[in-house]
Amino acid sequence: MIPTQLQNPDFRFVRLAYKSKKPIGEEAGWRLRGGLSFDSPILLDHIEQHKNYGISGGYGNLYLLDADIPLIGELIEKKFGKTFRVRSGSGRGWHDYFIIKSDKLYRTITFDKDGEHYGELRGDGNYVVCSGSVHPSGGTYEVIQDIPILEINYEELIEYLKDYSTGKSKVKKPVSTKPRKDYGASDIQSISLGTVLGTNEVRIANLWHGSESGKNTVIDYSQGVWHCKRCDSGGAVAEAIGLQEGILKTCSDRLSPDQFIEVLKIAQEKYGLEKREQILSEPKGWALSISISKMADRHNMQECPKCLLNFKFKDSHGLFYCDHCKYGGGLKQFAKLIAEQQQAVNQ
Repeated sequence: MIPTQLQNPDFRFVRLAYKSKKPIGEEAGWRLRGGLSFDSPILLDHIEQHKNYGISGGYGNLYLLDADIPLIGELIEKKFGKTFRVRSGSGRGWHDYFIIKSDKLYRTITFDKDGEHYGELRGDGNYVVCSGSVHPSGGTYEVIQDIPILEINYEELIEYLKDYSTGKSKVKKPVSTKPRKDYGASDIQSISLGTVLGTNEVRIANLWHGSESGKNTVIDYSQGVWHCKRCDSGGAVAEAIGLQEGILKTCSDRLSPDQFIEVLKIAQEKYGLEKREQILSEPKGWALSISISKMADRHNMQECPKCLLNFKFKDSHGLFYCDHCKYGGGLKQFAKLIAEQQQAVNQ
């Protein structure tokens, strides 16, 4: 199961497909949601089924050194001491874990010299595969230094490794280490999943097809998501309402745009969801020169990363939005979304 060193309430995890480094379908949008805590029943159930999982950087100031060449890890160890280390399932290189104290949060801190890449520290928005997971080659990620995670001051680390630092680390504002639950009153995820299901238990009998064990459905209230062990599928608040109201028939069903509108009306009438109205101003900036729909076609980014349904686009104002989960924004947000997807594919 999850190593003791990683059982930190500030850390966040993502479920991965078996023998894969990629998140499972239900984890689409994990960066926006913030990931799962180490004691999430949904995460623990996933691991029990011998499936892969990863840990996100950034949360709790955790940074993850990913390197096939051991030089940087050896240099850090020589100066600051040993840390928790996991050997990659590929058999090449390892992942070193660090708590790096800094007033700023970095996405990636890269180490290069004379055209040679020596690895990177992965921070906010990145993750590495955890021990016990299975590499696509069949090898297992294995803890090889079962010791506490080392704490290092950022300035001291960068000064020590300045000959190997590109100085191009991407800076971001600090993110909360708590679950990102403030969805806003007009977001369907703001509705309590417990209210929809009529329970506050973390393991229940499936309300829609029953259970022989009485505990085949796992609920994570902090994230507003649920998972059915029998169907190996699940969803969030919208899917729960859809099943409760008979709009969906099975746990693996997904709401079509028309079905979601129906669920949204029920949420407003039955659960007090506020209606969201948007008044558009005159288009300006990028929207005057860039077609967001063509941008989506060019980068194959037509689907919402949270629910995998197609985005809708408004070219006149450079806007994208998802009718299902109400996720959207402007051209700058969309460009950022494309960059994150490309980075995830390259991992």
